[in-house]
Amino acid sequence: MLKLFFWLRYLRKKKIVFLSIASVALAAALLIVVASLFGGFIDAVDSIAPTVFGDIYLDPWVGVPDYQELLERLEDLPQVEAAAAVLDTYGLLHLGSGDVRAVRVVGIEPVQYSKVTGFKNSLLVQKQVSGEPTFASADDSEKASGFVSIGIFGKPDEKTDKYDFEGQKQQWFGKDVVLTTGVVVESELDSGSVRTQRKFKPKHLQFNITDIVFVGMYFQDGQDIYLPIEKVRELAGGAGSAREDIKIKLAEGIEPEAAIEPVRQVWMDFARQHN
Repeated sequence: MLKLFFWLRYLRKKKIVFLSIASVALAAALLIVVASLFGGFIDAVDSIAPTVFGDIYLDPWVGVPDYQELLERLEDLPQVEAAAAVLDTYGLLHLGSGDVRAVRVVGIEPVQYSKVTGFKNSLLVQKQVSGEPTFASADDSEKASGFVSIGIFGKPDEKTDKYDFEGQKQQWFGKDVVLTTGVVVESELDSGSVRTQRKFKPKHLQFNITDIVFVGMYFQDGQDIYLPIEKVRELAGGAGSAREDIKIKLAEGIEPEAAIEPVRQVWMDFARQHN
């Protein structure tokens, strides 16, 4: 009781102490808020990262001459459940009159890619039906087809931070859009000249939207479109003009640290044999 008496008397005579108390309380509150925000962000990244990157991400930095052989070698490892190749480039997507979006063009084989990342669960239409994911349209049309991420069509609601999934499906599913990309080619400056000049050669692809993608990570949802990997290779300039990144899903119970060295060894052996 005596301690409380002296404490209250001290506060009445030294009111500036309240400023110190308030500053400490504010700092503590700020620390709690920041920790909560970053904790939630880290948890979200941990849950979404395998869907976007897989358990292990192999970036060769050079074109892979026969990536199917490399995938088979990786899948022969007891630590690996599945592996998939990804090829990407960039372009402009024409959605309608005056509506053009900068996009990243991701080339995948949807069945294999889904085995690694669970990609089918990100497809608004095909996740609701049985069977493997496919680029093909329901009417088996021979026209080119692909998937477009939902954030390319528009931003989420400012209040709820949610996309209008049903509205976007009704508006865009089955519609044709045009992709413009291209490659840089070298040509002789003059006939017989040893000097060359570099020119941009545009390429255009009209394709049908056969599904809409929602990964849950804003960066991917706002810029990625998905096309067959062979089609993206053609857009990027043909075989040997681009490199495939490899995403790997590990077997149940295997930690990434235990699989990195076997994966590295498979890649080194493959690279030496195809050097």
